[in-house]
Amino acid sequence: MFQYITIFVIKLLIGTTLGVLGIYNSKMKNRNKLKKMRIFDELSLETQNEIVTTAVRYAKGEIAEFNLPATTDVIQLAVQYDTMYFTTPLDYSGLDLETITAWVGSRPIKRP
Repeated sequence: MFQYITIFVIKLLIGTTLGVLGIYNSKMKNRNKLKKMRIFDELSLETQNEIVTTAVRYAKGEIAEFNLPATTDVIQLAVQYDTMYFTTPLDYSGLDLETITAWVGSRPIKRP
């Protein structure tokens, strides 16, 4: 009976020591520190360019259809058309906005 109590006390001391050292929580800390990526970041470069270009075309089509002023920010409108990938204005930085033509036809619903 004494040996079982001794083994229990040893297990309790080892568990407490490991808990104080943070062995049990280290896996959860590392898991929480992982940076969560957007789906957009995991796509190929060609697909990213196609998505961003399509959003810019929709935005230019809206500007042409509703006769918005020339000072309207095309990138801000394009970000509103992306409802799935949650692009940011930084994703549009590599585009030449002058060469992209406006979309003629129906457009998807923009997010507010």
